[in-house]
Amino acid sequence: MVSGRWSEGKRQGLGVGCRGSERVKRSADYADYGDEWPQKGAERQWSGVRKKNRAKELAAKMRKSRKISVSFFGDGATNEGVLYESMNFAALKKLPIIFVCENNYYATHMPIGECRPDVPIFEIAKSFGIESRQVDGNDVLAVYEVAKEAVGKCRAGEGPAFLECLTYRLRGHVGPNDNIQGVHTDIRPVEEVEEWGKKDPIVRFERYLLENGVMGQQEIVGIKTEVEREVEEAFAFARGSAFPEAGDLGNYVYAE
Repeated sequence: MVSGRWSEGKRQGLGVGCRGSERVKRSADYADYGDEWPQKGAERQWSGVRKKNRAKELAAKMRKSRKISVSFFGDGATNEGVLYESMNFAALKKLPIIFVCENNYYATHMPIGECRPDVPIFEIAKSFGIESRQVDGNDVLAVYEVAKEAVGKCRAGEGPAFLECLTYRLRGHVGPNDNIQGVHTDIRPVEEVEEWGKKDPIVRFERYLLENGVMGQQEIVGIKTEVEREVEEAFAFARGSAFPEAGDLGNYVYAE
């Protein structure tokens, strides 16, 4: 999956070089997942995909399956009508879905206070009778606990759940230069970014593991080394992959 993610502009990528992360991928791309295939990239922002997800959840309920769906979206998506349509339908049919809002306080580059009233986002689900919670999205264990509770609720047939995870984007929205680094195109105050950097969830969880004797320093170093190796291999694969041919442009546009 990592190699495919970083080579979307190449023929070997998930988008076979013809589409970016915002396009629906072929089901064959997720063959290893069986019925558990994920939604990739910005597909989650597309209304058609959200509606398709509701159909999958209804099917899971009718089949009395233990499968659930999780829909991730940002705070900016809470201004889109399709989210409310989805919550209404999910509540009506008691579908096994968890709505997860990753609230990083900016809708792309717009501060949330400029596009939403000063009301906690998790409150919007209550009008549909959906149980909702707000959690520190940078606390790995806190997120795990509320997510575990939400999963249990869905599998018990009690309907959907809504989680608002308070977090922050430590990098730019559309690339490394869209930040306080390099070309300054990010509107966020440098001090704000630095303050949130101290709450980095990976650093916080690493500190927890060490302080509570769950893992030793050498184990942590080993994990980081393995991750760096995997990322380097993914980039090498992407760089070495072929670009699509001109004749590939019409592929996957219509059913074959």
